[in-house]
Amino acid sequence: MTTTTIKFNSIAQLGEYVTSHQQAGSKLLDTDCITSGDWCGAPHKEALQTTNNGGLWQEGAKEMEPVDLDMSHLSISDLALPIPEPAMQGYRPNVAAYLAGSPQAMWKQQPDPQPNRLLKIAVHVGRAEYITQEQAFNRGNAILSVINALATNGMAVELWAIWRNQSDGKEVSIETLIKSSEASWSPDSVAFALANVAYQRRINWNVLNLIAGGSEGKQAEAIAAHVVRNGYGNGKSANFSDFDLSFPYMIKGRWNSKKSALDIIVRETNDQLTNRGTS
Repeated sequence: MTTTTIKFNSIAQLGEYVTSHQQAGSKLLDTDCITSGDWCGAPHKEALQTTNNGGLWQEGAKEMEPVDLDMSHLSISDLALPIPEPAMQGYRPNVAAYLAGSPQAMWKQQPDPQPNRLLKIAVHVGRAEYITQEQAFNRGNAILSVINALATNGMAVELWAIWRNQSDGKEVSIETLIKSSEASWSPDSVAFALANVAYQRRINWNVLNLIAGGSEGKQAEAIAAHVVRNGYGNGKSANFSDFDLSFPYMIKGRWNSKKSALDIIVRETNDQLTNRGTS
């Protein structure tokens, strides 16, 4: 997989990137959902203004109603996450050790319980075209409920909104930090990133097109242009092994009510965190 990654430390920085490159006259390969398309959520100008304001979306924040959950079974003291360590046999070469002549020339993963664990969470903000704004709200609300419960249970939570799609071995990953581990929640920015379809279809696709137009150099341009030409790629198979917990590309499911959406997200969370370090 050949991947082009671009990271933003905030939603506002994401907006600055789009605004500055548009003002500079950067070309776009495809403007279908950047300038038109009712199914893309808020109009592009409005979505970009919200992004430049750091995701200030008060209307959406009012709709987010996280519920209280008991996730005490995911105890920090019992949460063992895999930590790489040198070994004679393992899953990938330890090049430095091999060159030094050490017999421990491989890496293996050893479950390691860590109190006060930093939990790095990725939410794929990509959605299939048939996903409605209401369904996006229900999923976003469920994710926020789970994250609140994990934080209440003593975990330091770092939240990233990720758009990560691929086509024929070429991948683009647009990664925006929504909440650092030491920061408090911003209800507006969380609602905008997790539950506004325009965040994907107006803003992240805009970034993809800017990269395809040359904003990040020739190699990144070729990769992004390939993804754009192939219908913005496929996010369903995105790998999130670089995160402790992830919520995948949004496709058909029981998203039509807040309760059924919460059931899905709680199950995904339990499956991932209870199985970490067991394989």
